[in-house]
Amino acid sequence: LSPAVKRTVWQTVKAVKEIVKIMGEEPRCIFLESTRTDEAKNQTRKRSDIISGLYDRIRGDVDRYNEDLKNARANLKKSDETKLNDEKVYLYFLQMGKCMYSGERLNFEDLSSYEVDHIVPRCYIKDDSIQNKALVLKQYNQEKAGTLALQKSIRDKMTPFWTFLKDNGMIGR
Repeated sequence: LSPAVKRTVWQTVKAVKEIVKIMGEEPRCIFLESTRTDEAKNQTRKRSDIISGLYDRIRGDVDRYNEDLKNARANLKKSDETKLNDEKVYLYFLQMGKCMYSGERLNFEDLSSYEVDHIVPRCYIKDDSIQNKALVLKQYNQEKAGTLALQKSIRDKMTPFWTFLKDNGMIGR
């Protein structure tokens, strides 16, 4: 292990020993969270550069998938690109302007009516990364609620689209 990792592990061990001393017993579970290398690398890049790079790679597919998406991207270039700092705007472009669970086109001008869903619900794991979020129609988020798995019909229908997004670096595993 690198010195930085060793130091982190040693600090964790010391913290656990202190918890045991205070509580009088060992914890049943310990969760360690670390950054993902791809995510850490992308955090230093502007979101507009990330989207541009992704879309340059799939230019023909963008045109085929969604005419509204081309218009939204053109309007975004003309306006303030800091809009990509808004989570819903960024997810809209990562998902090519489609609901992640139904595949229906989302209206860029009406993003406030959609919801951001934690793919793996927060009741299972505390992961607020963009890789664990999806922009969806409200009804799908309400139906899923805190369940871990989506309905089989949704998984069957959306798997080709999810695979396309994953293969082109727009979503993670």
